[in-house]
Amino acid sequence: MASLVGVAQWQTNLLQHKKLGGYVLTSFAVLAILLFSHISLGNVNWSSGLAELRYFEVVIAAIMVASALLCIVSTSRLLAVASLGVIGFMTTLVFMLYSAPDVAKTLLLVETLLVVFVALLMRHLPLFSTVPKHPRRRRALHAASLHWLCSHYVANYDTSQPIDTSLSRFCRAKRAWRSWSQYCECDFG
Repeated sequence: MASLVGVAQWQTNLLQHKKLGGYVLTSFAVLAILLFSHISLGNVNWSSGLAELRYFEVVIAAIMVASALLCIVSTSRLLAVASLGVIGFMTTLVFMLYSAPDVAKTLLLVETLLVVFVALLMRHLPLFSTVPKHPRRRRALHAASLHWLCSHYVANYDTSQPIDTSLSRFCRAKRAWRSWSQYCECDFG
């Protein structure tokens, strides 16, 4: 029993060290391990989704990446909140472009309220000068790693699987809904 308690204490001290940076680093390390293990299996087709990219998709993705980088390197809280708002609004635009207007409207409302609430709550946070700052290299490394992992996951894993059309065939047979979310809204809402 004493060895079990010792292992539990070791695991608790390793995983729960009360530092947000450590929690985020652990989460992204696990995500990186999972993504790299999928890529290393060799079932990733690197060029399947890139041929069908349109210019506005690239522009939206570039704005989102630039906003994320601006949020990371920003020394102003208001600029960081505004850049997070831009990411949310670009996500809303993506949902609008890909025929999910109900999800886009919900995301737009939630994102607007979130930006307003966070801007109001910023008054109660401590100043940036009292919070220790991570080195610029570490922040850039985290941003670059996250961007690389997410872009390769989206470009490779999601496009390497065949699209399941059973739901769209079902909706066409019922002649009812344009999207799954509208089906759930009508049927369960």
